[in-house]
Amino acid sequence: MSRIVDELLARRARFGLSYHVVSDADLERFAPVVAELAGR
Repeated sequence: MSRIVDELLARRARFGLSYHVVSDADLERFAPVVAELAGR
């Protein structure tokens, strides 16, 4: 999970991306990533 968080933070820093699309099928599995990114 930390690898995904690191990658999303790097993309935000490099490209200014702050929104990402996650399919309905992956929402529950992605929830810990969202929790880790909350407030950053």
